[in-house]
Order: sequence, then structure tokens, then C-alpha cells
Amino acid sequence: QMVLVITYREPPNPEYEEFQNRLLIRARKYFDGEVAPSLMNLIAGCFYDGILLYAEVLNETIQEGGTREDGLRIVEKMQGRRYHGVTGLVVMDKNNDRETDFVLWAMGDLDSGDFQPAAHYSGAEKQIWWTGRPIPWVKGAPPLDNPPCAFDLDDPSCDKTPLSTLAIVALGTGITFIMFGVSSFLIFRKLMLEKELASMLWRIRWEELQFGNSERYHKGAGSRLTLSLRGSSYGSLMTAHGKYQIFANTGHFKGNVVAIKHVNKKRIELTRQVLFELKHIKNVHSTLPPPFFGPGINPPNFCIAPNICPRGILQDILENDSINLDWMFRYSLINDLVK
Repeated sequence: QMVLVITYREPPNPEYEEFQNRLLIRARKYFDGEVAPSLMNLIAGCFYDGILLYAEVLNETIQEGGTREDGLRIVEKMQGRRYHGVTGLVVMDKNNDRETDFVLWAMGDLDSGDFQPAAHYSGAEKQIWWTGRPIPWVKGAPPLDNPPCAFDLDDPSCDKTPLSTLAIVALGTGITFIMFGVSSFLIFRKLMLEKELASMLWRIRWEELQFGNSERYHKGAGSRLTLSLRGSSYGSLMTAHGKYQIFANTGHFKGNVVAIKHVNKKRIELTRQVLFELKHIKNVHSTLPPPFFGPGINPPNFCIAPNICPRGILQDILENDSINLDWMFRYSLINDLVK
């Protein structure tokens, strides 16, 4: 591709140069402004010539017995008029538009990006004069006005489709089957998710929680954890790491010692968002935090049942008399909780 720029042609006549100098002097004298010589001054020159044209036609209309209110007659007298103004030869067409001169600029030096005039167009004579400076076309010649297979797409020779009709049908059928398979998989996955949410596998029934003597439950389950107090949810917890005093309300769920945390609510609404959160928490497998077995939603016994830590929960540590926590450690715990 080649970069070409079209601009107005600056009038080469001495009248325009004199007009431009007077324009700069008046701008500095009356408006306290600096106007540099540029193509923008051509607009002022064209406006000046337009006023002269109107004054000339108006004088002719008045001499012929007309008035300045006879706008239609004034406009008709402007059509096709030719006269010399400060911007050169002024030629009006049948629509009272001025025939404008243009300059075609081409990038002469591709490295520096400098533009140089390649041709001049005369609106009055409808001709183009080339300056003789060659335009560095990319392919050595200007592009065609009507390139083949660019605008006339009905030409059979322009059909360059590499696939036959049978191949296109087969490709479309394959894409359709793939889309159907992907859609079926997504629908099946959504149905399975809805089924999992509706089944509420994380739900703990209140009658499944067992309180009281823990020894018979641990013998059957083979757990290393035993509660030393019989018939109570508070006491000492014996683990493989030693004996610890616990203060949390505990119970047994399917052979596991869990901490029973009651929720002080009269009613729990299981919205879709809540079901998703419970499902995600249930599916988390990590040693920190301890496993979460699920909530109990049997009214009025609303609770949650996480697996109890080997050393108890934070409440056990804070209320254990045998563990002496200095204030720096307590501040550290509070800071971690706030974060």
C-alpha cells in the first residue's frame, strides 16, 4: 500500500501573499495574536473572495433595478461566474460551489516519512498536472480501479472455494454433532448438580448424633479418640498425642468425634446459594481446617458438626487452665481472626 494525502493548493499568485501578510498584521494589531503562515489562512482568503463576489453581484442587481432582498436573482447571477480574487481564479459551478484546486502529496522518502507534491489539480480547468516526481508504489504500479474478484463476486471465475458441496455438508454435520454432544454434556452435568443439591448428602439428622458414653462407639469404630467423662459432652480428650482438656460441646457421628455448635435461629431458609456453599464446604478435603461433616437442620435443633481437632478447638485452648497464653500470643490470634 501507498500513503497519499490530498490537501488544498496554496495560491501561487502575489495577491494572496500580500493578503496573507495583511492578515497577520491585523491579527497581531487588533486581536493581539500570532498567526503563522499556513493553509488555514486560505479559508480567510476564500471568505474574502466570497464577500467580493456577493458585493459585485449585488451592485449589478441594484443597477438592473433590483434590490438586496432579491436573493433568488442574486444567487442566479452567481452561477457559472468567473473572476480573479486574492486566492486566484474563482470559478463557480451551477450549484454555486467553487471549483477548488488540490495538491496530491506522496511519501517520497519511506525512511524519513517526508511528503512531497506529486500532482496538482485545477478545478477551473478540470485537469491534473504531474510534477514528474515518481510515486513509489509498492508493486511498481498504481492499483486497478476495478480489481478482479473485488466487487463483482458473481463472476464464476472468482469462486475459489477449496471445498466441494459434499465436504461442506459433512463439515456442517460434524460441527452439529459436536455442538449437540457438548450441549448434552452440559445439560447432563447441570442435572447431576441439581440432583446432588436436592439430595442434600451433607445433611445430618439430629437422631444420628450420639451423646453420652463414648467408649462403645469408639470400640466399634476403631477410633483413637476417647472421652474420659461418661455421659457428658465436656471433659478431657485422650488422643494419640496425649490427654487434653476440652470445653466444647461434643458428640459422635458415624464413629467420629465432632464438635456440636448450635445455631441460634428459629428457621433456616435453604436457598440455592446456601445449598451451593454447603456443597462446596462438604467437598473440601484438608487437614486445616478440620473436615466438615455437615449441618443439622431439624428444627429446633439447628447446628453444625465439624470434626474436632486433636488438641480441641480455639475455645478449648482459651479456657484450658493448663495452657498459659501470654498477651502477645492472644493478640496474634485476634489479628489472624480479623484477617
